Parts: sequence; structure tokens; C-alpha cells
Amino acid sequence: PKINISSAGTEDSPSLTVWPEVHDYLNMKGLDISNHRRRTLSKEIVESSDLIITMSTDHQAYLKKYFGIKTPLFSEVSGYGKKPLFDVTDIFQPDECHSKAAVEHIHSILDEIILHISKLSCRLHKYL
Repeated sequence: PKINISSAGTEDSPSLTVWPEVHDYLNMKGLDISNHRRRTLSKEIVESSDLIITMSTDHQAYLKKYFGIKTPLFSEVSGYGKKPLFDVTDIFQPDECHSKAAVEHIHSILDEIILHISKLSCRLHKYL
């Protein structure tokens, strides 16, 4: 069966865009995100989704609080345990978010997602 995957953020701010560090790194990995358009998670998106996968425990708490639903972590659905993937803003102060350490964190999270995405696609049937 055909699977449609989309993304939506929990923060509603039109100024939020893909950071250059993310865009450039994904481009270097051969992934074109030039058509990406930011969306904020809404009731309509939640209700039209068969499965919502969260990256971090903060995301899980948000979905539980605002939409009353329990969601699995990306790592759980991918089959490698309950490992939250924290946003750079979760672990770095605002003035440090583009530091060398922050960029390295961003790259490690992107590498982890890229590494496990094929496992996720093979395991989705267990959650649908």
C-alpha cells in the first residue's frame, strides 16, 4: 500500500524556516528539501493522520496535552528503543544554537534519522 509521509511542527511561528545548517547538510547527503514548506500541527492534520510519530518526549507531551493522543517515538517505530531525538533548541541556549557543538548535534540527529528511515518504513505496518 501507498504511504504518504508529511511533517508538521509544534511551534506556530511563520519565521521558523529550515536552518542553513540543516539544508546544506541534507543537500550534501543528496537529499533535496527545496520543496519543503513549514506547517504547524493542527486539529485537521491530527484527525486526518493514521499515525503520528514524534521525535522527542517534548513532542509526545505536546500531542498528549493539546490533542489527547499518545504517540510513539521515531526510534520506537524504527525498532531501536525509546530514544528521543532532541531539537537543538532543547539542549542549547538561543545564543549557542549555531555553535560548532550545536551544528554537530544537528548533523548527528540527521544522520540517525537517515540511518533508520528504511527500518521505519519496514515496521510501519506494526503501528497502522
